[in-house]
Amino acid sequence: MPPQRPESPAMGAPEAQKAQQNASKYVLNAVDFPMPGKLSERLDYVRFRLSPDTIEFTSVESSAHSENFGDVRATWKRWKGNDGQHVGVRKRRRNLGIGKGEFSKEFTREVDLMASLSHENVEKFIGFVNEFENGKTWIVVSWEPNGNLNEFLAKKQWETPERLSLTLSQVSSIFIHVSHQSVMGISTRRRNILISSSYRAIISNFVSARVLVDPKPKTKAVSKTGDPQEKLPPTAESPSPIRAVATDTQLTVIETTSSLRWASPEVLKGSPSGLSSDIWAAGWIGWEVMTDKVPFCEYRLKIEITKKIVEGEVPSPQEHGGLSQVIGLCNLIKHCWKDSPEDRPDSTQCYNVVQWMPSIVPVEGRPASSSGLSLQKGWVHYLQGSYEDAAFLFEEGLGLARNEDDQGFRAEAYHRLGHVYYAQTKYIDAEESYGRARDIFARIGDDHGRANTLQGLGHVYRARSKYAEAENSYTGAQEIFCRVEDEMGQAIALRGLGEVYRAQSKYTEAKESYKQAQEIFVRIGDDHGRANTLQGLGHLYRTRFQHSEADKSYTEAKEIFLRIGDDHGQAITLQGLGHVYRVQSQYCEAKESFEKAQEIFDRIGDDHGRAITLQGLGHLYRARSHYREAKDSYAKAQKIFTRVGDKHGSAITLRGLGDVYCAEYKYSEAETSYTDAQAVFIQIGSDHGQAITLRGLGKLDFARSQYTAAEKAYLKARDIFSRIGDERGRALAMRGLGDVYCAQPNFTLAMASYTRAQEIFIRIGDKRAHAITLQGLGHVYYAQSKYAEAEKAYKAAQSVFIDMGNDHGQAITLRGLGNVSFAQAQYSAAEKSYRKAQGILSRIGDDRDRALVLRELGDVYRAQSNFTLAMASYTRAQEVFVRIGDKRARAITLQKLGHVHYAQSKYAEAEQSYKQAKGIFGDIPDEQACAIMSQELGHFYYTRSKYNEAEQSYKQAEEIFVRFANKQGLSITLKGLGDVYRAQLDFPKAIEYYARAEKIFALIGDQQGQATTERGLGDVYYAQPRPNFTQAIESYKKAERIFASIGDEHARAITRRRLEQINDAQFEYIEIEGSITATE
Repeated sequence: MPPQRPESPAMGAPEAQKAQQNASKYVLNAVDFPMPGKLSERLDYVRFRLSPDTIEFTSVESSAHSENFGDVRATWKRWKGNDGQHVGVRKRRRNLGIGKGEFSKEFTREVDLMASLSHENVEKFIGFVNEFENGKTWIVVSWEPNGNLNEFLAKKQWETPERLSLTLSQVSSIFIHVSHQSVMGISTRRRNILISSSYRAIISNFVSARVLVDPKPKTKAVSKTGDPQEKLPPTAESPSPIRAVATDTQLTVIETTSSLRWASPEVLKGSPSGLSSDIWAAGWIGWEVMTDKVPFCEYRLKIEITKKIVEGEVPSPQEHGGLSQVIGLCNLIKHCWKDSPEDRPDSTQCYNVVQWMPSIVPVEGRPASSSGLSLQKGWVHYLQGSYEDAAFLFEEGLGLARNEDDQGFRAEAYHRLGHVYYAQTKYIDAEESYGRARDIFARIGDDHGRANTLQGLGHVYRARSKYAEAENSYTGAQEIFCRVEDEMGQAIALRGLGEVYRAQSKYTEAKESYKQAQEIFVRIGDDHGRANTLQGLGHLYRTRFQHSEADKSYTEAKEIFLRIGDDHGQAITLQGLGHVYRVQSQYCEAKESFEKAQEIFDRIGDDHGRAITLQGLGHLYRARSHYREAKDSYAKAQKIFTRVGDKHGSAITLRGLGDVYCAEYKYSEAETSYTDAQAVFIQIGSDHGQAITLRGLGKLDFARSQYTAAEKAYLKARDIFSRIGDERGRALAMRGLGDVYCAQPNFTLAMASYTRAQEIFIRIGDKRAHAITLQGLGHVYYAQSKYAEAEKAYKAAQSVFIDMGNDHGQAITLRGLGNVSFAQAQYSAAEKSYRKAQGILSRIGDDRDRALVLRELGDVYRAQSNFTLAMASYTRAQEVFVRIGDKRARAITLQKLGHVHYAQSKYAEAEQSYKQAKGIFGDIPDEQACAIMSQELGHFYYTRSKYNEAEQSYKQAEEIFVRFANKQGLSITLKGLGDVYRAQLDFPKAIEYYARAEKIFALIGDQQGQATTERGLGDVYYAQPRPNFTQAIESYKKAERIFASIGDEHARAITRRRLEQINDAQFEYIEIEGSITATE
């Protein structure tokens, strides 16, 4: 999706064009800041003291914005003959009950403060008249012809971006710095906010301000997040309606006599007012600007208003039409209204949120169809995810810019259309729009605009897996930002480069780019950029399965987002944490994280975020084999993605559904989902998406034992990954090829594929993939009966998983070690490995793999003739498979239950179990699994001397295995038919089928099968009416050599006894033959 923070500046105010470079416009400059001294000395400013004779009053009407004194319009002439300038004169009146001395002191303090302030968002101080004895105590300020905020908003129906401009300038007045000092001051009523001639909101009326320089050093407190916070010491000043606090770094001006409607809960509860109280009031100013309503406008009685404030019953910003369009402002206002002062944002955080909102200075007389206004209205819709509405307004703005011949706005319109198309995954359209914007910006010499569009192009190229072009675009943007000294732009470009390197598995370069971006964001104090970069690092560590580092980065980012009040950022980070926990099989924690993210997206009305979270929950449920819930989550996500027009999200969801259907053995549905996903990825030009989906198709074909198709899919995926420079993806595709070759089996190619994949995983530092590939190598050795090498590979994988803290990987490797021990009849060792695996899987809540281990324990007990325990293990495993809907696992378990029944001579029950298993495989459907069960039934009938049924079953299996080119299955079936024909004394056919089986076993490298078949041939040669001792001895000797080479001493011993028997029989046969010949 597009950058979370828009990189297009707000338009309409000159300084907004380059917000970062012009941050100095929000700096409040001290003008001869007065030091403590005698009041007479402090008021003796020659340049500020005015003569009443220089002021000519032109109005006697008082302004409505002041309660303590009257404002009148006047003309001030600096000297005779000068035309003068319009000013506002505040005639300060002494209220009854206030002595002359106190009144003089109050007036002096006000002059002190106003003389010290110079900022475009604070009314300009012209001077003062100080003739106490004549009753002339006046404050002279600049005259603002647009009146106060109340009056200005009533003039017309202002658009949302125009109202946001007033909010921005109002909030910027509380984000002001004097070198190392921060001067905070906020009026709590709309009537005290004036609208300047340049249509900016400015603060007025400092009559009740107090300045107190406290010599005590500030103390430190610790916030809930553990960060040290400045804690201002209490003042020793006597009670006053005004309270001001200052330290060596901060001066806070606090009005405690503000109207009740703007008062914060802690003030009403008796606590002293503070900066957080001003933040509470600032939230209400934002509310008023956007809604034209005063706080609690529906209530008149003070007791009603007080109750609402104290009990925290504030309105919901999202429920107001105007505010609901600006989710960021809604969230900021809600945070300003937090009941606990510590939970409210500070002024810097407020400004960081508001400065990025789409705003345009409200100007009277501007046509409603101006290009700038259209673009900003469109940006409001864009931030809501209403991309069609946004595109319409951007197109409208583009047309108006053409008519106005405004090249700058025309370029910006193309730029923003690029954002919309990118968000809609219309990458070709986005590339075209960004390109046009770039060309116009270059033509008019706008380097900053050109750099922004280069970043947009970088996003598009990255999404389309054109990593070289993406890198060039980000690098070009970075160079321009560096030249124009835009540090924020540099940092964002570096973060984009980090994303490109991460996608290519260039983890070192990615980390370095993120680190450089992070350093810049920290230096310029951009918490939002810092948090987004920490998210990127979290993604990087997650990709590398460095879970503790990922957890740390995500958590730190989440804390920053929480502190600055960015709900959307928090939710995205919670998604990342959910994925980290899911991969570690911490399913409860993963679900909790996803659900918390979902709650936030629901609250802020972010449908797209909801869809991505639903997608994450789908992945989680799939990992837990909760397929119904997974499909439900994917379906909900798909519906939202379709509605908002996110084709990329839709394709990923389709791929997830394909994975679920594949796990359910619904191969037809899986193929449809993968094919549909692939079509979308091709449509939007996402090579990376295509390659990953091809891997999914490869897994599907592998599961269906369609090894030729699987190989083709993996090869295509490998080639795409190679072309786009994704080393990790290429290695994963090669590992998939290794799985295919191992199953065929072609152990030479399997070993080569695994080894090449292994080299890449080691080079890029992907420990988890490295360990899984070691498992694959273990499988190859195990299939070849090379148990020592298999054990070594599994133990190496186990060591990596332990080092990573990957419980699931450890459990799967323990299963492999158990299988090795079981194959060598080391049943105690096998049981020990299986039980360790079972304990881990139970702890992490992996039901499916736990059931698989139960089934393997059943195999151990069955091999030891402990049929009671075997039945119990198989039955418990079966219950799990039935519950989670795993038909394949259920059928295999029925097959093993058949073995137990057979061993107990319960032949009817055994036959029934085999047939039930075959029926389930037929329902899936899985023809090759059906063939295996036919093979199983053939062996069953053979041992029961039902040779016709055995031959029929084996022939069914042979036909399927030949059709699917399954050499492994075919060789075993041919050997079974050889057994049947030998039992029927059909020696020519027995020799024929044994010979065919032996040839295939040798071809695929199955030494165990080859040796067993050779021994069978020896038996046939020996069993013929006229034994062929030479051939029999040759077959037995060959079988013995193979058994010796693979370390199967038990089979070797049996074969040696056969050789001894045939040698004795041959001697006897020769003697008998000789006797017969002599007799004849």
